[in-house]
Amino acid sequence: MVLASIVGQDNYIGFEANPELMPDALHNFEINNMSLSYHTAILRNRAHGGEGEPVDFYINKDFWISALTPSGNTIRSTKVPVFCLEDEIDKFHANCLMMDIEGAEADLLLCADLSKIEKIFMELHYWPSREGANRMFKYLINEGFCFDAQISSGANVAFHRGLVPSYDAEC
Repeated sequence: MVLASIVGQDNYIGFEANPELMPDALHNFEINNMSLSYHTAILRNRAHGGEGEPVDFYINKDFWISALTPSGNTIRSTKVPVFCLEDEIDKFHANCLMMDIEGAEADLLLCADLSKIEKIFMELHYWPSREGANRMFKYLINEGFCFDAQISSGANVAFHRGLVPSYDAEC
């Protein structure tokens, strides 16, 4: 809601994998006189298969750790459609990504065509793989993004395109 209020409701679209969260989100938008444009879906980049058949999404007892893989606290599963990240960027003319996807950041961004994206904001989760997160950082830098430490804080990180040229780090 904060993002939609900053950029305008017509400039925002949300994707949420957990269909059980959407009624609350819609209610929150409604009581704040806002509308929510969203899809219950998984995003996958073209290099990793893009749009595809619906996949199992595992609802966890602790909703914030529901995921594409089951855990000991999984209470049920549901089928969720898969959309292609790059197709959605094109369709919506997006230039900014904001994500909190519980450790799937590297899976979504590594090898993605982000040429139309200027800014990326995310809650970074190291627990699935520090190596994956570090590869994602390197990929973003080599794609022309710069880590923006001024507005990043802890696990909330920001990248802007073009603040500095990309480079290959050497010792």
